[in-house]
Amino acid sequence: MNTLIKNISDEFFPTPKSLLDKIENDFCEMWEDLSGELSILEPSAGKGDIVDWLQTKPCEYYSRSPKCLPSRAADIDCIEIEPDLRAILKGKRGISVVHDDFLTFQTAKRYDLIFMNPPFSNADRHLLKAISMQERYGGLVICILNAETIRNPFSKTRKMLTAQLERYHSAIRFYGNAFLEPDSERKTDADIAVVGIKIPIPKHFSQSFVFDRLDKAEEVSFETVPETEDKELVQEGFDYLDSYIKQFHDETAAGIELIKEFNAYTSVRKSRFVGLDPKEGSEILTLSLKGKSMGCDGLNRYVEEVRLRYWKLLFGNPKFTGKLTNKMQSELMSSIYEMRHYDFTMHNILELLTQIRDNTLNGIETSLMELFETFSSKYSYFDETSGNIHYYNGWTTNKAHKVNKKVIIPLHNVWSSYRFGGEVRWSLSSYDAWHVLQDLAKALDYIASPAHSAIDTHQDMQSQIERNFREGIASNIVTKYFILSFFKKGTCHIVFRDEELLEKFNIYIGKQKAWLPPNYGRKAYKDLDDEERAIADSFSGGEDGYNKIYENQEEFLVERQQMLQLTEGTSK
Repeated sequence: MNTLIKNISDEFFPTPKSLLDKIENDFCEMWEDLSGELSILEPSAGKGDIVDWLQTKPCEYYSRSPKCLPSRAADIDCIEIEPDLRAILKGKRGISVVHDDFLTFQTAKRYDLIFMNPPFSNADRHLLKAISMQERYGGLVICILNAETIRNPFSKTRKMLTAQLERYHSAIRFYGNAFLEPDSERKTDADIAVVGIKIPIPKHFSQSFVFDRLDKAEEVSFETVPETEDKELVQEGFDYLDSYIKQFHDETAAGIELIKEFNAYTSVRKSRFVGLDPKEGSEILTLSLKGKSMGCDGLNRYVEEVRLRYWKLLFGNPKFTGKLTNKMQSELMSSIYEMRHYDFTMHNILELLTQIRDNTLNGIETSLMELFETFSSKYSYFDETSGNIHYYNGWTTNKAHKVNKKVIIPLHNVWSSYRFGGEVRWSLSSYDAWHVLQDLAKALDYIASPAHSAIDTHQDMQSQIERNFREGIASNIVTKYFILSFFKKGTCHIVFRDEELLEKFNIYIGKQKAWLPPNYGRKAYKDLDDEERAIADSFSGGEDGYNKIYENQEEFLVERQQMLQLTEGTSK
């Protein structure tokens, strides 16, 4: 026993390390919610045996990771009523002695863990006090006490304790002769109980009064699609927009309420709590926005950030932008930051959709034209591409042509070679292959029939190429629209799987370039004049080929509105 302790209470029983080790093992599941730098309180700390043991945990636990005590306990407070014992505690590093009598202790501080070995004579009162403290914020209590306190609840206080232990489904373990072990400084044959209590964070601590007030107030009015608006833009696939808009209004209103409350706190503090040194420095409590202190413009900055969050949420939804090519998506995303100036309302979403519709139509037409040029004249200097096109009689010029079923394009950086053991070896790089080809396929998405929409163009192109390349296969790779073969000389042979889609593509381009009459496929073959009939014979191979188009106009002729159905399909 420490010789500096002059007056030792009859109830002073230092906690043996052997008992603490048993508690750590037997209450292992109790520590799972504890992590990081903990705040710990030991009431009736004596000379600090429990805190000494706690402070050994970091060094002992670096080499293993059991589901037991966390690796760090950076903030430890102690309470002790005996002056001599308090003097010993004050001499220890890493702890603070914050009070003398635990039963009169008052604090606003939150403790993750209260670990205690109180006097056995009134342990029930001490444990009830610890439970009461943890009920404010939630936390863990571990208490060593006489087993009779649990087994024999004869008094009113013990009955109250029993009710609390049942309420929180406490873990209780009994130990015989725990204070008769060789490392026990003072011996007693009393059976002891160890109680472990996990007290959850109270509802009021995690509940937002700001949101509660908003919920109780009249429901926020948010815009829905007006009957007079162009509802066809949002009718199909955009049913989630109302939910997004309501969330935007709720989050914005709640944040504004919080800012107002903080500004009120700052104002009242300055007027009510006087006598503080103005040179003291910054405020104790501050409000920041994304790490930056909020000044007088804080409310507007907050509103802009919330707007931007929801515009990004909308732009990131594949239902909204899924069928745009990579180039078109990049152009749209480049302007997203400017959207912070516009409220997230149905009106503004409709305005944006209209803008996207107009811009997308131009983008689609450009994408399809670029696809045609890629498959026809772009690589005309390359001898192998001479079979890419078929010439026919044009409406305004004789220089008319269409894409054949099989085309060849240069595709570099797909194959790479290296020397190994005197031999040349080849490897395949999938990124350059699928990245280039996916936009070619996406262009066809705009004119393909709905039957093709079940396959994700982006994912299909990437996965099919990568899977085959991993297996060393470079030929006859089947994708959504094409069969692909890659050759070491730097070419890719592309075969269209759907000849009707290819014909539709050629008809669309022919009309765009005025190589085909505007009403091509709309008039019966028998009603065509001589010039039109000559074009039909050259382009479609005669009456039977033309009639197939005329009789199946929905499959072969592109409607402007079809290309604007951004909500259909799953292409990305």
